Amino acid sequence: MALVLVLQLLALSWPLCHTGVTSNGTQEAQGLRPPMYSNPRTSFPKDRPRPRRGLASVSLDSFPGSPPPRPSWPTRPLPPFLPRSYPEIRRPRPFPAGFPLPNSKPRQPTYSGPPTSPPKPSLAAQPAAVVNPGTNVTLTCRAPQPALRFVLSKAGEVSPVQLHYPDPDKSLALARFFLEAVTEAQGGSYRCQYHNHLGGSHPSDALELMVTDLLPRPSLEALPGPRAPGAPVSLRCTGRARNMSFALYRADEPTPVQFRESEQPWADFPLPRAQAAGTYTCYYHTRTAPYVLSPRSDTLVVSLEGSGSVDYTKGNVVRLALAGLVLISLAALVGWEWRSWRRASDRGPGGLELHPAA
Repeated sequence: MALVLVLQLLALSWPLCHTGVTSNGTQEAQGLRPPMYSNPRTSFPKDRPRPRRGLASVSLDSFPGSPPPRPSWPTRPLPPFLPRSYPEIRRPRPFPAGFPLPNSKPRQPTYSGPPTSPPKPSLAAQPAAVVNPGTNVTLTCRAPQPALRFVLSKAGEVSPVQLHYPDPDKSLALARFFLEAVTEAQGGSYRCQYHNHLGGSHPSDALELMVTDLLPRPSLEALPGPRAPGAPVSLRCTGRARNMSFALYRADEPTPVQFRESEQPWADFPLPRAQAAGTYTCYYHTRTAPYVLSPRSDTLVVSLEGSGSVDYTKGNVVRLALAGLVLISLAALVGWEWRSWRRASDRGPGGLELHPAA
């Protein structure tokens, strides 16, 4: 044990024999310094071996004035199941001839298409679609689902007539557009549309707003049908607006024979054949006040002969008579011009009448 302690003390005191410690704590070399190796990256004494940092070591004495070569690392053989180079790992192996390739069918692009547009709304007018000038009209647009904005447009105008943003506290699927004291210029075809998170909907069906004091005159005609003894006779009154009330009158009777409401611009009046003979007229008006009336149609005469019915319309008879008169007048004019041309061709220059030589 004593010998071991002596050897350890000698090993610790050996560095102190070559260097001294100054009063300020720095070490000062004793005697001359050994020559240094001229390598800018390293400064090791020539007589002191360089510490080994790798598996291979190179002596500094054999390469004076130049840096030592890079140590070569020992190579180890790779396992037999790994490739020799990295590119061979990434290179795909070709399939043998005739081998079915997986998913060889080209993938077809999928296209879901544009999002489906919301369904179209409905548009209605209160009190009616036909009103007198100066009436306040409300156009109500109803959407089948909640909306963020409503648009009212009119045919022939580029910009919207009105815009409506629904109140969250009220119905989000309803919009009311107010037209105060309408004029004849405000009449026309209106449509509404709404927008939500899916986009803009298709426009609603057209609503014809008619602003007038007097509706156009209707027409009355007899519909063709069987002429059996018990078959009824149907008369049709045709107007110019929808959702109207139609009335059929017989001559010399103050009250209407029949009264009907129709969503179409016409109404049919079936009459028993035994009581169908007579002279008839019709007219139509709005369903609610303020009422807008139309003048009465031309008269229609219905007469029964044998088992059938023969229908006459005074208007048609008058038109046929006028057409005949026009044709007769045209024929008379053509004959008169032809005679004048013959007379002019028979006369020579200076108004002398020419006769053929005998």
